[in-house]
This record gives sequence, structure tokens and C-alpha cells, in this order.
Amino acid sequence: MYVKDSLLRTDLALGYSWLARLRIQSFWTGVLAAKAGLIDKKYLKFCPCCGMIVPENVEHFLLRCRAWKTQRKTFISGWKKLIEQGVQANLHPLPGQLSKPELQRNNLTDCDAATRAILIGGCDEFLQTLKGPPDPLGKVAPNALASGDDGKTDPVLETRTSLLRDMAGFLA
Repeated sequence: MYVKDSLLRTDLALGYSWLARLRIQSFWTGVLAAKAGLIDKKYLKFCPCCGMIVPENVEHFLLRCRAWKTQRKTFISGWKKLIEQGVQANLHPLPGQLSKPELQRNNLTDCDAATRAILIGGCDEFLQTLKGPPDPLGKVAPNALASGDDGKTDPVLETRTSLLRDMAGFLA
């Protein structure tokens, strides 16, 4: 879906490219770059962007890094709040929830793990729970990507399209 949308939104093509790299786990974090010898080994424990004493991993980059605070506020802060509400309401967005030891080892909260999964992995079931089924009245979708073959609006698809555009904007 994001490949099709990147053809429609060329302004987001670079962000979609980075999103694809996040999804296939070929995103270079400070930890990976330090392990590969591309940057100083001190970045195994420090974030190269904000200088915090925390290893730069995907969660830190997406959710906490002070260097990207403005961009995060512009693009994904609303999503994080939505996901936090879902996690607090016991809507479990992760297919195989991470165990508590895994969350502790990765220094994550349930919300961080859920946010990461949704931001870079989709999670239709969670979005379906939040947004409900397709519109029974079949109103015309404002975007070709947000409607199925029958032309009916799909709120999950609309939400996913919006989410992917926000992520692409953040990453660009």
C-alpha cells in the first residue's frame, strides 16, 4: 500500500523508502553502526543524535530521541496517544504480545512495543477495533486508497493510509 501511495505522494517517497527499511530491519541505528565499526564504539551506549545515555534503537528513535522531538510532535504524537489509549483499554495490538522479560530487556513499555508495531507494522486488528467496520452506507471514499473494490469507505484503510503518510513525513 505504501508503495502505491508513494507514487501518488512523491513528496513522501523518501519517507516511504525509510519506512520500508524500518519494516525489513535494515535501518541503521547508532548501535548497529557502532557494531559495524562505522562510528565510535561509545555509541553502543549513547544516542548519536541527542547524546542521551541510552542505546539508539528503533523505539528510542521513533518515540524518545530529543533530536527529533519537533518532527515527532508534528507527525506522530497523535498516534502515540491513540495507541496509549488502546493499550490502557486492553486492546492488545501486538499479535504475540512481548513477554515482560522481553519488554524489560529492551527497555520498553507495553505502549512503546505497541506503538512500534503499529507505526512500522500496520496492525489491522487493532485499527479495526478502534475504527470499526467499513461504512455500511458505502459513502464515496475521499481517496482511492481508502476504498475497496466496491467503492465503500474502509475506516481501517483510511486510518492506515493516514498513519503511513504520517510515518513517511516523519522519516523524510
